[in-house]
Amino acid sequence: MKILLVSPPFYRLFGGASNEIPLGLCYLAAYIKGSHKVKIFNADFDSMRPNLLHSSIFRNFELYVNSLKELRLPVWEKIERRVKDYDPDVIGISVLTGKYSSAMNVARICKQINPEVKIVVGGPHPTIDPVNTLKNKDVDIVVVGEGEVTFSEICDRIENNEPLNAVKGIFSKQNDKIEMTPPREMIKDLDTLLFPAKDCVIDSEKYPPNAFGFIMTGRGCPHHCIFCASHKIWTRKVRLRSPHNIVHEMIWTSKQFGTKHFRFWDDSFTLDKKRIHELCSLLRKQQLDFSWDCDTRVDLIDEKLVGNMKNSGCQSIAFGIESGDPCTLKKLKKGITLEQARYAVQIAKKHGIRVSTYFMIGFPWETKESMITTYRFSVELEPHLISVCIATPYPGTELWDLCKEDEPSESTDWSFFFQQSPKINLTNLKDEEFSRITRHILNEADKYNRAMERNLYLKNPLVAMKKVIKDPRGALYYLKEHLI
Repeated sequence: MKILLVSPPFYRLFGGASNEIPLGLCYLAAYIKGSHKVKIFNADFDSMRPNLLHSSIFRNFELYVNSLKELRLPVWEKIERRVKDYDPDVIGISVLTGKYSSAMNVARICKQINPEVKIVVGGPHPTIDPVNTLKNKDVDIVVVGEGEVTFSEICDRIENNEPLNAVKGIFSKQNDKIEMTPPREMIKDLDTLLFPAKDCVIDSEKYPPNAFGFIMTGRGCPHHCIFCASHKIWTRKVRLRSPHNIVHEMIWTSKQFGTKHFRFWDDSFTLDKKRIHELCSLLRKQQLDFSWDCDTRVDLIDEKLVGNMKNSGCQSIAFGIESGDPCTLKKLKKGITLEQARYAVQIAKKHGIRVSTYFMIGFPWETKESMITTYRFSVELEPHLISVCIATPYPGTELWDLCKEDEPSESTDWSFFFQQSPKINLTNLKDEEFSRITRHILNEADKYNRAMERNLYLKNPLVAMKKVIKDPRGALYYLKEHLI
């Protein structure tokens, strides 16, 4: 059979784009490419469009809303052409909550082209709210949880015209009724996962080499942050890949795509410090000319580890700090302190590693003063990049339970459930005042980031030159947005 996997547009609807390879879909493709023809279409990719700043997304909300309503726009017409040209038997769509409305547009377009095509959806949102997702008339099957084995079995059974009731971990429509099967067991050993089939991405030759450098090294999170639903997807039991397996994928990716810079796509990359020490030693031992970035928590690093990371190619660490207000941190169940945040940023910078920080504003109990306190703390840390988002009650999170009296329903409008949405206001502030404060903080963060980038390039002009040489179009936009 012919399988088409689709990552729905999101940033395209705001006037931007994303050049990230859809890693989850690449894992699915790896499991079926030996038995079926498979292509991956990232509908959010456009080499002629820039990545957007958070403030730009906030400002362009109306453009986004109008783009969701008008299916004759180029972004939707391109999806229509791809589906018609490839004529797939099965279409798999990855669905984040913020992309839900966009994903349902994709499903509608596909069914209009071929009512017989099977539409399978998976990802965080369908996993947490499978029944309401399946109530959409254009969706045939929902995959819950890890999708590699499940989706492979679905495709095999559709091809052989066999019933789906033996496939674990799905919700499906049978004679106008919704049926569910027993849960799928989690993959115990992540080293047994096939490397993601990034070569199946349509127009892969148009992506810069480092776009293929996203690597997942673990699944599951033991922490209890109230704004996160990771445990609903991966559970709180942590499964980690071995350092040898990770390095093997890095070498393989470099040979395949010329990738030299990697991004470890784990929420808490340094959760197991011993594993990271071993990974760093392997990278140095093999004398690989690779650089890399990661995300982690401020309470999961120490000076010895940071030094080892730096010596093995780490260029940047992003810390999820979330708030500069001690009371808010406690309510978020983040399990960290402001002193830990100061220490983590300080030692990373001491070792010459760039620091990015993630913060959120607008929790239900917050005031204007507490939100400003958070921004002032973000500046006090003097990171190289500040990212500020709006607290959003995603389904499956404790924050949803705090803010919403009802369970998610078929009629819930998910189009504004993302962290730069001007329609999200969980505080007691009036919408106008909350919007004004949020816009001010986002703009101030942009100014700060521009100033930091300007200083970087003034001190290191070779960095700017290399950026322009590697990606002239992207660099010119970047320079315009950040430096001018």
